[in-house]
Amino acid sequence: MADSAVCPQCLCSVFSLVHGVKYCDGCGTQLQDFMEEQAEFEFSQMTKSRAHSSQQPKEDGGGGKQRRAFVFNDCAETYARALQTLLHDQVSFLVSTYGCHAGLAETVRSLWRAYVLRSGLLEPQFEEDAAGEGSQVKQEGQTEERGRGQAPGATAVAAQPKMVEARELHTLLWQHAPPAATMELLYLGVLLMREALQPCDLVRAAMAGHLPYLSLPSLAVGAVGSTGTELPEAVLKPRGKPIAYTSIPH
Repeated sequence: MADSAVCPQCLCSVFSLVHGVKYCDGCGTQLQDFMEEQAEFEFSQMTKSRAHSSQQPKEDGGGGKQRRAFVFNDCAETYARALQTLLHDQVSFLVSTYGCHAGLAETVRSLWRAYVLRSGLLEPQFEEDAAGEGSQVKQEGQTEERGRGQAPGATAVAAQPKMVEARELHTLLWQHAPPAATMELLYLGVLLMREALQPCDLVRAAMAGHLPYLSLPSLAVGAVGSTGTELPEAVLKPRGKPIAYTSIPH
């Protein structure tokens, strides 16, 4: 093969390519610079290939993309803490802004405890950090389940799959306790305390951002607790009206 370069030994311009190595047809001299250029090119191609593969999503054995799995029990605990914090802030808002009776806090707390036990979101060992009523709640939950002929914890989260994907996690958590449940418990407490508030008042305040409700994602950051589990954003975004079947007059 003819080439524009010349052999440094005999000045011949005819070369042969054998197994990727360039030789002079005149004297058989091997061209070292050609080998180095080839090695650099191959290394560059290999580096680009590795960089490209590292940016690709990992795939499972079936060729599909791997999805992050979550421990349901840990996520349920974080989610429950976030809802409890949200409900506490909602009560504080009604007491400070609308002048509701301070006893509303204890009423709503009792409603929340009963709701958590019946929802199956957490095992009966659920404890309130501030009130220290965990043992009482556990005993009440187990007694109630035995009365219905069920084994302790039969309706609890232990029956759920241990590892779940984000979409399934969202479905399971909202099936047990959607964020709107806090607003419904809040209004039930308002009714029991005979406060002069209507559902539309709570919904309007929540949608305007005054009554804590849409702030659930930020509250969940401080509710991670001992599990260290952070929830997917989709699980924490309230959707729809805070109180079912409520219409706000325009």
